[in-house]
Amino acid sequence: MKIIYKYILEFDKKQQIELPLDAEILSVQMQNEKICLWAKVSSTLPKAKRTIYIYGTGTEIEKDNLSYVGTVQDGIYVLHIFIK
Repeated sequence: MKIIYKYILEFDKKQQIELPLDAEILSVQMQNEKICLWAKVSSTLPKAKRTIYIYGTGTEIEKDNLSYVGTVQDGIYVLHIFIK
């Protein structure tokens, strides 16, 4: 059975989160001053560590082969979220 889970991200440039193997990322948005990622998952499947990268507008993207997840705005900051 599928379920939607929310994962709260840090404002760090690089971090790891554990997602079930079949995770389908649905959205990333600001909620209560936190960056939140929502994914549709099977909660019974094994999890794998995934690396999240957060880049502000105008900053250099240092990694190749990243998948774009979404963009969030926090006041004057515009942050672009990627996953590998």
